[in-house]
Amino acid sequence: MRHIFIINPTAGKKDCTERLMAMAKNMEKNMVNVKDFGAIGDGLFLDTRYIQNAVDTGKIVYFPAGVYRTGTIFLKSGGGLHLSPNAVIIGSK
Repeated sequence: MRHIFIINPTAGKKDCTERLMAMAKNMEKNMVNVKDFGAIGDGLFLDTRYIQNAVDTGKIVYFPAGVYRTGTIFLKSGGGLHLSPNAVIIGSK
């Protein structure tokens, strides 16, 4: 998972390091892994219920590599979806 952080270049090196560490820790605290909720991510299994349960936490939902087949998902305010480079979400029929 890659993240881009922009820090004030006039801040000292120690200050920048401390801010980056705090930001990374905060992101981990506000993120859940969709597989921890039961999603399979094989492109065949319908993961809708598990994705929705993860979204309902109000946190950012992380999708590791895989193909996640889903129906309608209702997003929550303050949350979001974060797909790893090899993760794909496809709609079901």
